[in-house]
Amino acid sequence: MTRGFTLIETVVAVGVFAMLSVIGSTLLFGILRGSKKAASVVAVRTEGANILNSLTQTIRFAEEISVCNGTSITFRPLVGNDITYSCIGTNLASGSANLNPTQVIVTTCAISCSLPSGITDFRKAKYVDIGFTLKGSQAEIPFKTQVVLRNRD
Repeated sequence: MTRGFTLIETVVAVGVFAMLSVIGSTLLFGILRGSKKAASVVAVRTEGANILNSLTQTIRFAEEISVCNGTSITFRPLVGNDITYSCIGTNLASGSANLNPTQVIVTTCAISCSLPSGITDFRKAKYVDIGFTLKGSQAEIPFKTQVVLRNRD
């Protein structure tokens, strides 16, 4: 009596091992792809929150608004020189410095001043609406806020 495996048994074992390998590698690559996307979402949300916080903190105490045209705002803070925030191409900028890092781009951007009814002079605005969408390698997230100007009568 000879001991060993027949050709059919060997082919079946190799086939089962190949199928398990394909299923395992597919699951592994899916998990890796999901973790990359999750990391991208976290990075975009963090950058968006940082930008919103920076804009909100400086605009909130604006003493006087001199420009508010839909894509930019120029205002004078209580202390210091005028500050300008503007949407330039794929960046949100303060003067010549980009607020968003190079790994995320701005796909849409709007800055507007909300006026009380019957008033047309944007210098009397009590609210500034800011909205933008940031896009990372695998995530695109919209951000929106309304800043209440504190130094208004």
